[in-house]
Amino acid sequence: MKKLLTLSLVALMSITIFTGCSSKEETSSDAKEVPSVQAPEKMQDTSALLKDGSYSVEGTANDKGWIPTADVIIQDGVITAITFDDKDASGALKSEAVANGEYDMTPNGAKASWTDEIATFSKAIIEGKVDVNAMTFDEKGKTDAVSGCTITIEPYAQLVKTALSQARM
Repeated sequence: MKKLLTLSLVALMSITIFTGCSSKEETSSDAKEVPSVQAPEKMQDTSALLKDGSYSVEGTANDKGWIPTADVIIQDGVITAITFDDKDASGALKSEAVANGEYDMTPNGAKASWTDEIATFSKAIIEGKVDVNAMTFDEKGKTDAVSGCTITIEPYAQLVKTALSQARM
């Protein structure tokens, strides 16, 4: 009787050990559905902390004499506002020329006015829809990364990169 009891206990322990150590592969019907996580509305690069403040940067003149400028405002470590413009050698602003009807890009293929298109780019950055560090451009400085923006924006993206480098802690 003792042998039978000992043999039964050994058998039970063996079954328990082998069952406990075995792995069960989940089949697609056994797999639990992982809930998707929605990206936050403002999804800006936070890999490095950004110092709050206003950062004004200026590029170099293009072949038409316009000098791109940007004012980038950072609050709570994220970009909250960007104002882009261009100025000529006399200091006249492109935004004013557009408002006065003196500068129109639509005959050359732009889908909207310069101020509307540059505002679309600014909004895309602020809302985290684009990452200026990851954007690619064609030979004309245009990109498909920003829906509704058909103008050359590479110089403005470079200005934002410069402002962000100034704001890094």
